[in-house]
Amino acid sequence: ERAAALGRQQGIREQVARALNNIGGFAAAQHRHDLANSDLAAALEYCVEHDLDLWRINVLALAARSMLDQGRWTEAAQFATQLLQDPRDSPWPHHEALLVLALVRGRRGDPGANEAVEEAGAVGVPAGEVDAIVDLAAAGAEVAWLQGRPNDVERATADVLAEAVERGADEAVCRLLYWRRLAGLPVPAPTEASGPYALALAGEWDAAAAQWAELGCPYEHAMALGHCDAEEDMRRAVAELQGLGARPGATVVARRLRERGARDVPSGPRPSTRRNPAGLTARELDVLSLLVQGLRNAEIAERLFVSPRTVDHHVSSILRKLEVETRGQTAAAAERLGLLEDR
Repeated sequence: ERAAALGRQQGIREQVARALNNIGGFAAAQHRHDLANSDLAAALEYCVEHDLDLWRINVLALAARSMLDQGRWTEAAQFATQLLQDPRDSPWPHHEALLVLALVRGRRGDPGANEAVEEAGAVGVPAGEVDAIVDLAAAGAEVAWLQGRPNDVERATADVLAEAVERGADEAVCRLLYWRRLAGLPVPAPTEASGPYALALAGEWDAAAAQWAELGCPYEHAMALGHCDAEEDMRRAVAELQGLGARPGATVVARRLRERGARDVPSGPRPSTRRNPAGLTARELDVLSLLVQGLRNAEIAERLFVSPRTVDHHVSSILRKLEVETRGQTAAAAERLGLLEDR
C-alpha cells in the first residue's frame, strides 16, 4: 500500500510538471514574455524540488528559446549550456539547446556556431517532430547567411522547404523562404500567408518590423528595420544590433548604409556600451543595480521574473567581470566604474 501511495504521488507530481511545462511553453510560444518568465521559473523550481529531472531539462530548453527570442542571449546560452551538461538522454531538449547556442554564437559572430548546428542535426529527433526539423533548417540557414555562405543557405533549406510546401505549412514555408530571399535565391511571393516573415517576403519591411516589435523580439525587429528604405530606420537598426552584441547583423546593415552613400555610419558599439568598461550585459546591469541595494538572490529573481539559479549565474559573472570576491565589494566597484549612473 505504501508503494502504491508513493507511486500515485509520483504520478501526480509528473502531471503537475507536465502542466507547468505546457503553461510556460505556451506563454513562450505566444511571446508573452512576462508570463513565460514567471511560469517557466515556477516550473523549473517545482521540477528541481521534486527531482523531476527529465521535465527539468525540458523547462531549460523552453527557457533557453524564450531568452533567445527576448534578446537575452547570455541567459539563453546559460540555460542551454546547463541542459547540455546534464547526462540524461532526451532528444528534443538537447536539439533545442544546441540550436539556441548556434544562434547565439552566430548572431554574436562567436566561434562554434557551425559545430552546434551539426551537433543538433546529429541528435536525431524523430521525423514526426516537424517543428524541430524546421528549426534546424532555419538555424542552419541563418548561421550560413550571417557568415556569407548563400550556397549553404540553399542546402540547409531545400529538402525541409519542399516537405513544408507539401504539408501546406505556410508559416514554416515563409520562415525558410525568408532566409533564401536574404541569400539572394529566387523565392515566390506569399499569397495567403500572414505574419512577419510573410510581410518581409512581400517587401513590407516596415510592417514586419512593427510585428516583431509587438512580439517583443528585438533582434528580428532590428533586422527588419535594417531592410527598410529610410536611412533613419537603417541607422536605428545598426544601433540596436550593436546594443544586442549582434556584430554580423550590424555589419550587414552598416554596409548597406554605406553603399547608399550614408556618411558617419557607426562601426563600433553604442556609447552606452563603451561607457561600460566591465563588459556587463544589459541583464547583468539589471542584477547589479538590485545587488548593490542589498537584495538577496531570491529577491532579485522575484523582481526580474527569473529563477534564483539564473540570478546565481549572473551574480557569479558580475563578480568575475568586476574582479571582486564578495557581494559587498560590488557597490564600490560599480561606483568607481560609473556603471549605474544612468539607473
